[in-house]
Amino acid sequence: MQCGLVVSQHITASDGNWDDNNTWVEEAPPYSFNNSSSVLINYPNNVLSESSISFNNNGTIDIEGNLEILGNVTARNNLSLNVSKNAVLKVDGNIDVFNNAIVVLDGDIYVDNLYGFNENTNFLFGDGNLYIDGEVDGFNTENFNGNIINDPLPVDLLSFDAMPDNNDVIINWATATEINNDYYTIEKSLDLNIWEIAGYVTGAGNSNDLLNYKYRDIGVNEGIWYYRLKQTDYDGSYKYYQPVSVELSNNKKSTEFIKVGNNNNNINIIVKNSKYPSMLIITDIRGIIIDTIEVNASYENQEIKYTLNNSMPGSFLIFSLINNQSRQSIKYILR
Repeated sequence: MQCGLVVSQHITASDGNWDDNNTWVEEAPPYSFNNSSSVLINYPNNVLSESSISFNNNGTIDIEGNLEILGNVTARNNLSLNVSKNAVLKVDGNIDVFNNAIVVLDGDIYVDNLYGFNENTNFLFGDGNLYIDGEVDGFNTENFNGNIINDPLPVDLLSFDAMPDNNDVIINWATATEINNDYYTIEKSLDLNIWEIAGYVTGAGNSNDLLNYKYRDIGVNEGIWYYRLKQTDYDGSYKYYQPVSVELSNNKKSTEFIKVGNNNNNINIIVKNSKYPSMLIITDIRGIIIDTIEVNASYENQEIKYTLNNSMPGSFLIFSLINNQSRQSIKYILR
């Protein structure tokens, strides 16, 4: 007769709460594990655990997405904790282990304290970032090639998502705290390799209040787009947050309502058949309003001549025609 350990494996299927079955491939895992249990947070899933998590013996946590734990991580023997590059583990408490723990950190860990029983049996490896409010004790860190940063979080990001809206994409995010936060950069990509800047939003500097942000990326082509958030401090240091995806289909209206041409800073704008009183808003790529022009209701094309000051060839402009029936926008590059 052969005896063996029963291994329980839990793999994420989507974003969600730890105790929600929809978050996992099968049923939701417990908060307290027996022997030889493993958890995999698949990229790009974001999981929230509203309780502490504990392992008995031979536990494994592999994080390729984001995991936030409102509590502690505790383990007895032989814990293996792996945080992949671009992945994030946030522990609103301590990581507290006994013997033979191996932590491989290539992404980011945010934690109050990292405690081990004996630095001869617990090891920290990798080249990621350990953001810690307290101390590292009982861990051998000689082979850790990353950074141990004893500063509080510059930004506590609660949520980040992108949603389609006709030809546009609306990006929303919320923060609980901000420290020395100068501005955000919204970046987008079709392949997760080549990124372009979609826009900028000013940060709050220092705040302990819940803050909600919104940015509209105007005139996005069809396809599956990835958006990510870059947060920059006053000192120029920055941090990237995990990207999210959004799909724009080709069933949206393709009618042209505006034509734009320019010779240096002299812009010629043709508004086609504006049936309602409208407002033409000219903004730069950051969403800063350059000017607004009233457009009368008309069943004929209207020509608007406009002189733009202090703009260089190659600059992006966004022209948005807004009325009580619709909002339509195009991007234009100055020649």
